[in-house]
Amino acid sequence: MESFSVKAINIHFRTKGRDIGTNTNQRAKQGIISRQFGPPNSGEKSGSFARFMEFLGPRYLEDARELFGRNTLRRIETEMTKKHKKDRKPARGQSEFIQLSTMVKLLETVLIVLREYPPFDALCRVPGKSDDDCEEPAQESVEKRYEEIDALFNKYDAQVSAANLAKPKEGVRVLPFKEMKRRAERAFPRNSQEIPKQNLYINMYAEFVSRDDMKNLKLSTERPPQNIDALKRLRLPQNTMNVSKKSAVIALVDYKTSDLYGPQRFAFSEKVSKLIWEYIKLNMLLETDKTSGTLFGKSGMSTFVGNMLDAIGQARGNEGAINVLRKSYVSSEMDKAGAGMTADERQALAFHMRHLVNTSNKYVRDLAKDRVINVQRLRRDVQPTG
Repeated sequence: MESFSVKAINIHFRTKGRDIGTNTNQRAKQGIISRQFGPPNSGEKSGSFARFMEFLGPRYLEDARELFGRNTLRRIETEMTKKHKKDRKPARGQSEFIQLSTMVKLLETVLIVLREYPPFDALCRVPGKSDDDCEEPAQESVEKRYEEIDALFNKYDAQVSAANLAKPKEGVRVLPFKEMKRRAERAFPRNSQEIPKQNLYINMYAEFVSRDDMKNLKLSTERPPQNIDALKRLRLPQNTMNVSKKSAVIALVDYKTSDLYGPQRFAFSEKVSKLIWEYIKLNMLLETDKTSGTLFGKSGMSTFVGNMLDAIGQARGNEGAINVLRKSYVSSEMDKAGAGMTADERQALAFHMRHLVNTSNKYVRDLAKDRVINVQRLRRDVQPTG
């Protein structure tokens, strides 16, 4: 039982660390580990995971396998909606109770443990496991409970996302995306000799509303995977764009919410695909002895996007540059798609617009048209553009 105690699990993550996303070479920083599972040599109840398990009860602290109990989901819902007092006296004007956003972060550590603690391994990623091992009843029961808790996490995270979307940070007025795109194209016009990086980026972003997924985007002239199953079989080591004169398809395997949505495939329109191909040819970006073979280089895009926003007069305040760009698109589409929707529908729509890799015009319109915006259904049925 000791190996399943919260104490043992905390020690495991403090000493072994944990992965981020789907690429095993990306590791969580020590500060994150300390917040989630306690600093090195701290007490057994230190960290977010221990705190949430303590809310569930003493039995959960002693044996994390209690998470598979019949009443666990009901207990989690009870604790998520209960008013928990903060450990420290709040500053004047602040609530004495823990906010829902904090409870969501605590709950997320339960998913991390079920997913990454080797004895649980909910997503069956431990090296050496065969397909037969992953289909064992015990393994399937762990995966089923992971999905059930994941659904609860999504539900409460959607509430937080919707609230944040409704209350943007003060001092940052975000331009409508259509206006932002118009200004960028005017500030960085293309011609027969040059396609500015900013011009290409904003046109790609208008169809592929991503986070920082354009960094280290590997270029390939091979035929793209035709569907998600084909993409999964490729087991790509990094995000890749398959390009030709009239086609550009992004295959994403590593991104912020990859654990929720898995590998994704997105096809650009023929118009933007031609623009991408022309940009690649003009800049000789396909891999050679002297080039990396990536579209925008290996570094993150935040500084580049920030400079572009500055050039078109979009204030950023304390917001991250890519978040400002995404908020512009999301806010515009929420205004168009959200008319006449119920609060629950807007909440679920807000969740997916904040967490999906791509939030396309067509997809948002389809969500609003369906009027049945259900997190579990969308997690199964989400369709990429193109």
